[in-house]
Amino acid sequence: MSWRKKDTIGLNKITMSLADKLVSSFLAFELDTNILSPVHKIRTEAIKEFEKLGFPNKKLVAWKYTSLKIIFLIIQNPIN
Repeated sequence: MSWRKKDTIGLNKITMSLADKLVSSFLAFELDTNILSPVHKIRTEAIKEFEKLGFPNKKLVAWKYTSLKIIFLIIQNPIN
């Protein structure tokens, strides 16, 4: 297995765990929020879309040349 393949597998694990954390945080937030709020529907639709699509990747045209690898590495290994 090449180093690129190993690197991609590791990045996918980080991406998935971060996506899972974001979704679970949103669900916890929703428990304590006013569901009658005008933005409730917008937030709910946005998180459903995020669950379906996940983080942007290079296959999406707008993100084609943007690498998110550094962001995930910083999240995994904070400077503090």
